[in-house]
Amino acid sequence: MDAGKDSNRMSLENGAQAALSFQEVRKEYGNFCLGPLTLSVPEGCITGLVGENGAGKTTLMKAALGMVLPDEGTVSCLGCNPVREGKQARKEVGVVFGELQLPGNFTARMAGKFWQEIYEGFDEAYFKRLQERFSVPENKPVRQLSAGMKAKLALAGAVSHHPRLLILDEPLNGLDPLAKDEAVELLRELGEEEVTILISSHTTADLEKLADYLAFLHNGKLSLFEEKDGLLERYRTVQGAEETLDRLRQQNIRLIGMRRGAFGAWAIFDRTSVQNRAVLEDSGVLTGRASLEEIVTCLLKEERAEQRRNMERRKLDEKTFI
Repeated sequence: MDAGKDSNRMSLENGAQAALSFQEVRKEYGNFCLGPLTLSVPEGCITGLVGENGAGKTTLMKAALGMVLPDEGTVSCLGCNPVREGKQARKEVGVVFGELQLPGNFTARMAGKFWQEIYEGFDEAYFKRLQERFSVPENKPVRQLSAGMKAKLALAGAVSHHPRLLILDEPLNGLDPLAKDEAVELLRELGEEEVTILISSHTTADLEKLADYLAFLHNGKLSLFEEKDGLLERYRTVQGAEETLDRLRQQNIRLIGMRRGAFGAWAIFDRTSVQNRAVLEDSGVLTGRASLEEIVTCLLKEERAEQRRNMERRKLDEKTFI
């Protein structure tokens, strides 16, 4: 999974401009280090940010807003340095970080007045329409709202000044299926209006519905950056007898996430590693579409396995040297 930078560079060469740019960014916290990381988020697209807890997603988003100062490297947000020119950049940015950060006695109506003071260009009528669309009660205190209602109110507040860029850290958490569908529909509409969206989610299925691009962070490093449709086209499932899948692997077909069971084996294969389609057709295996969640999970497992192998090799080299 070392093609992240190349894929990212290619997307920009194909004509996309960067709304967010991270160049060799590095930030260290005790035992954790984000980067060095180079990533360009294409303008007018929805980019899904994926990674396990502690991968560095929130740190990266905060660096984009100047809330975290990198130890090394440079960050650009809508063409501005978010530390020196953060006020200018944030005029055109909408943000959701975790839970709604408002006093418990605030109502949706009070929240609207509050955001009107913060965001230039806050559209009170648009906020009101979103509040009604999401069925958020106007005069109920925030402390009495469900987690889902709070999440919808936060999203409505973040988009009501018509930002060019949305940075959303787990905005769909706590939403029931219907509410999540409503939020996803709004984000799709904004994407069609060419609002740039950087969104993280633990639920990969949400990103499969939304994202144009996928950025995969693992242990603070960018492991993959690719168009979502290209990723779904590149990886497919394969199912058959265990010995058949083993023979495919011996022919240098890249199989990841192999699972063995009483009725055979299952894996995901990389179509770019298949030199001769007849090899698959003649083997009698079944192939099918892989979900984004299956692909990401298998890539993560492969990354972890490779890290373990590298650690074992280093330990062996150290013993040999001694």
